[in-house]
Amino acid sequence: MAASSHSYYMEFLRCDKCLHAFECEDTSYHPITLPKCGHTMYKKCILTMCNETQCPRDRISFGMNHTPIDQLPINYPLLIILDDQSKVNM
Repeated sequence: MAASSHSYYMEFLRCDKCLHAFECEDTSYHPITLPKCGHTMYKKCILTMCNETQCPRDRISFGMNHTPIDQLPINYPLLIILDDQSKVNM
């Protein structure tokens, strides 16, 4: 994979709000998918956005309508990629 495409794909392995890398082992850093736009953030950032109504990435209204954070979907395909990447880097 070329360096430029590698850095492009690495962008998806980070929180869209704070840019912290997602982690497999620590559940508080699992990628949570926002409704409507599908961008991913980790739980702490979503909790800090409780009064906000737009995704920081694309400004689309994510309309959580008081949905508990535990009911938002975890991005499992992204977790699989992270897990595979950690095995390759060993």
